[in-house]
Amino acid sequence: MKKRILLVHTGGTIGSAFDKEKQCRVLAPGVADMTLLKRFMADTNATQEEIESLFGDSGLDEKNRTFSENMTYHKLDMILRNISTKNIDNYCGIIVLHGTDTLAYTSSLFSFAFSDTDIPIMMVSGNRPPDDEKSNANINFQTAVRLILEGIAPNVYVPYKNADGKMWLHIGSAIMQSPNYSEDFLCVSDRKSFCLNDADLSEVFSKCLELSGNRKKLPFELKNSELIDNGVLMILPYTGMDYAHYNLDGVKAIIHGSYHSGTVCVERNSEADEYNSNSLLWLADECDRRKIPIFVAPSKLTTDQYSSVLDLVKNSSAKLLDMTTESAYAKLLLAISCGYENLSEYMYMEISNEIIG
Repeated sequence: MKKRILLVHTGGTIGSAFDKEKQCRVLAPGVADMTLLKRFMADTNATQEEIESLFGDSGLDEKNRTFSENMTYHKLDMILRNISTKNIDNYCGIIVLHGTDTLAYTSSLFSFAFSDTDIPIMMVSGNRPPDDEKSNANINFQTAVRLILEGIAPNVYVPYKNADGKMWLHIGSAIMQSPNYSEDFLCVSDRKSFCLNDADLSEVFSKCLELSGNRKKLPFELKNSELIDNGVLMILPYTGMDYAHYNLDGVKAIIHGSYHSGTVCVERNSEADEYNSNSLLWLADECDRRKIPIFVAPSKLTTDQYSSVLDLVKNSSAKLLDMTTESAYAKLLLAISCGYENLSEYMYMEISNEIIG
């Protein structure tokens, strides 16, 4: 097995430090990757020579690193193309250092973009800068290294230690954004998330191998030119929203989030009632006129669904997706960016363990 890991340093809290003068966290310019790696591996017995032998050159220039809250289409495209230009046959795995704020979006995007990659990709972040004694950056990084070197199956993973001390390994397409007032990450399915504390690693690896085998290649080729297209609009629901406020010019497709029970506002209680621009039915009508496909995630038809969900399905062209909002957005983004037209068939096709049910 090749004993070399590609490091892709995109920035984020894991690549930051506290600036006493500014009294805030800032990206740490001028800090060589080897300095950071020594800090990550300080709790291990690895020598500098071993660390240098293990890690290849950084996959992203220091000047292009960013806090993940400042992630844009252009920056995502740059990271994707940077990895795609590497000869990954030279590596046994990839570690992507990334901020926590948009980690779930990038891990979902990578899950689809690299769904046929035959080495594991670890998305590694930290709740605090690495030099903070309360940071989980070091243990997250060391866990990623260990899992790669011990031969975990190809997939996109997020190893992350929550505040309760439990170390989790999440499948990248099923992880959800960390909620406000929390530094923890949760996975939408216990079949796609593994607690590593005192776990039988062979059993975890066996389950990961099964999930890895379920992945499919994208039904289209990623372009070598500017990849990410900004034609996908994502809308999250809230009480009193008025869809007339949204400008749909230039929108090619919509991902619409749902409430915790998979519902959205259709406004009316009976299909015989009228509805106005507070209703998703109104937006669906507008989208039909403009030929804009609209998908709702996460939501699905069940034996105990609400009448509002049935109303939406029966009386609009909106499609329900049984996957996280983050995953649905990332999945659709790639298809739109590549000009793929058969969107409904593609969005229902499981590519990288994103379908939850």
